[in-house]
Amino acid sequence: MRLKLEEEYTQNTKNHEEEVQLRLKFEAKLNEMHGACRDLTTKLNRSERDLGEAKEKIQAMTDDY
Repeated sequence: MRLKLEEEYTQNTKNHEEEVQLRLKFEAKLNEMHGACRDLTTKLNRSERDLGEAKEKIQAMTDDY
């Protein structure tokens, strides 16, 4: 009976540790994805701003003629 309980305890501990590692891996991947999304959003906003400025310059140049 004692051996059976020890084996069960060992298995439960192993399962718990595997679950913790899997959760940590998932959270790391999720954080990586959020970071990539923030970077892309920043790049998009900067590109939209630059495009607007370029359009304004083109408009100003064409208004001069």
